[in-house]
Amino acid sequence: MKQAILITFFLAINVTFGQKINIDLTELDKSASLSAYIDGQFQLTLENYYKEQTPNNKIVKRPLIIMNQTPISDQRMLDLILLKDINEMRYIVSGDRYEVLYGTAVRYGILNVEMNKAKWKKIKRKYGS
Repeated sequence: MKQAILITFFLAINVTFGQKINIDLTELDKSASLSAYIDGQFQLTLENYYKEQTPNNKIVKRPLIIMNQTPISDQRMLDLILLKDINEMRYIVSGDRYEVLYGTAVRYGILNVEMNKAKWKKIKRKYGS
C-alpha cells in the first residue's frame, strides 16, 4: 500500500515539476529488447543531453526504470521486453525531490515506461518485482 501511495505521489509531482524528455517510439527498431535499447541508442541520447546541460562530461549511468508504475529490481526483465510491446516511454531528469521517494537510485534520472499490461503480467510472474 505504501508503494502505491508513493508512486501516486511521485506521478503527481512529476506532472507538476518533472522535466521530461519524450521518446519517439516510431523511429525505433521494434524487434529490439528494451535492455539493448537502453544500453545503445538511449545511452547516446543521454550522453548528448548531459553534454549540452553540463559541459563537464558527467558520466551517465543507467537510470532507474519504472515499468507500469513499478520500479524494476531485476534487470533480466528488460531482456524479455520488446520495444513493440511499449506504449509510451519518457525520461525524467532527476532532482532532489525524486531522491526523497526513491533514494540515490534516481541520481541518473528515471525512465518511465508504459507497456502492454498482459505481457507485463507474464514477465512479473516469471521474475517477480
